[in-house]
Amino acid sequence: MKVIKFIIVCACAAIAAACNDVEMERLLKDNYPASESVYENNHVLMVVMDGVSGTALQKAMNDGKAPYMKELREISNYTLNGLAETNESVTPSTAITGDRGWANLMTGISTHGIGMEGKTLEDLEAPSFMDRLLEKKPEMNVSLYAADESFYQAFSRQGMTAPVVTDDAMAKQQLLAELGEETPSRLIVTEWKGVREAGNASGFYNGSDPTQAVVDAVGVLDGYVQELMVALQQRPKYKHENWLVVLTSNYGGDVEEDIHTTNRYENVTAHTFAIIYNPRLAKNVQIMPDANAVKYNYSTPKWSFDYANWGTGFAVANGYTERATLQRNDLFTFDDGGKWGKSYTIQFLLRLSDKTANGLKVPVLSRMESITTGTGASNHGWAAIMNNSQNPRLYAQDHSKIRGAFNGANVMRDYEWHLVSIVFEPKSGSNKDVITIYTDGVKGTSVTAGWRDCMSYTGKPLTICGDICSVDKFEPKFIANAWFEVTNIQLYDVALPAKTMIEYGGRPWLEKETDYEYMDNLIAYWPCNREEDFGLSRLKDYSKYAPGDGSTDFVIEGTPFYVSGISEASDIVKPPLESDVTFYHQCYNSVDLPYEMLQWLGCSIDIDWKLEGQGWVLKQTGINE
Repeated sequence: MKVIKFIIVCACAAIAAACNDVEMERLLKDNYPASESVYENNHVLMVVMDGVSGTALQKAMNDGKAPYMKELREISNYTLNGLAETNESVTPSTAITGDRGWANLMTGISTHGIGMEGKTLEDLEAPSFMDRLLEKKPEMNVSLYAADESFYQAFSRQGMTAPVVTDDAMAKQQLLAELGEETPSRLIVTEWKGVREAGNASGFYNGSDPTQAVVDAVGVLDGYVQELMVALQQRPKYKHENWLVVLTSNYGGDVEEDIHTTNRYENVTAHTFAIIYNPRLAKNVQIMPDANAVKYNYSTPKWSFDYANWGTGFAVANGYTERATLQRNDLFTFDDGGKWGKSYTIQFLLRLSDKTANGLKVPVLSRMESITTGTGASNHGWAAIMNNSQNPRLYAQDHSKIRGAFNGANVMRDYEWHLVSIVFEPKSGSNKDVITIYTDGVKGTSVTAGWRDCMSYTGKPLTICGDICSVDKFEPKFIANAWFEVTNIQLYDVALPAKTMIEYGGRPWLEKETDYEYMDNLIAYWPCNREEDFGLSRLKDYSKYAPGDGSTDFVIEGTPFYVSGISEASDIVKPPLESDVTFYHQCYNSVDLPYEMLQWLGCSIDIDWKLEGQGWVLKQTGINE
């Protein structure tokens, strides 16, 4: 190893900085056995540094406090963006405890419940990966040097070499003694608590920056790692023992204030790191993925319309979906029992074709016959449409009265998804509502009018792509291949604030947002984008209030035409990062490491262990080339 060889050759003269990478690489190649060498056994040395976040290690490296690990990472598989937690039941805003971090790291699973529901490490029933190894290969020896008593009590077992130690220095010395023996254990695990103790005493973070006490404590452990690696290098059989060295942490430390993050990579308590070294492994760095690169994957009907010739089969002729309706007219009438005290919000994501030209009104969501004015007009109800200038508009008609509310910001025909939000708020002291329409969270013009009677209309069911625009009013034109797509349709019995629209309006998996404060107000929710619903003749209601009998589902008329696509994420359309199954697995997770080490030791993984981790490809390099 170039770092180790550097220590042997240069440290005695105290001129480590004078040795360059080229020389270290040459020394490594000269000192390591040929690629065809036969290894006697594979070994693993695992070092757990409690409370060391990737951020803290990076700062220690930058400040010159961790020069050894800084050099070591350059010839290792490593990440400073590792995660202690990826379980979906733990929200991004949840702080990770040290106990839970230990449990995840040592068992390879996150469903043990430790750190949740009041369970502590004493309640851990899942076997550790050390237990798994001894179960599968009882002939292998395992050693444990744990500075923390709780860690020792949780993971030490009869049959292990596990002396009682009281601090990091003692754990290190006991481990050094074993490395000096002719036949050390095949798996050696040591746990150090110094950084965690420093963080508990002085705090782990100043804002988002690690405290100086934590950084200094990392520096102490850097010296310990150097001692261990020198001892390994000096072993007579080192060249044939094929050691895998794993440096990592259980969690990123504690914080005093509440955590508010958009994804788990931003949760400082979940920050860990991993440095995985073997002289035959090529350098590989895992960096935090770009959250903006997550795509919106949708599977939804494509809707079409021809107002001039409605009912003549235009939708059928071009293959698109014609309309969908609820089967009960009395649902979602927004009347609040005539109390005039309730607020409501209608919200959806909308994408338009560029052929929805001026003069054509797009009926996205409605419950009315048609929009007409003039003598004898008697239609009733409401319709959320796209106006001829592509502004969202709400039309409401109470017999001969027609009212409209416009948004000040255009929704362009740009093939992009946009968020439309229509908010109804009762005006104090009158039987009128204040109606405000937002586009992508931008407030438009508010209108005050007597909307409640219009909104409580039950003569027509709620409809997607309804036949509501008449020739005598709008003179629509036949537009071939015009279409729209609508997803994430939401109805709330509360007026959503603009901040919430921006933050959650474009998240199309609201049922997974466990910390969403308006979930109880979501009275109906049609995502219209679920892959498992692709091709169905109904759009399912995924709200918590759905009765389960399909009565709140939209039923599609005729043969539905579904499309699937991938759209770039935007400031508005924010698919949950969990929808990209690879997003949180582009860097080492704590649960990955047991899997990796067991495989290195030749221990097959039983499926009934239900390990959650993945085995990473450890790319090798030809050292003697």
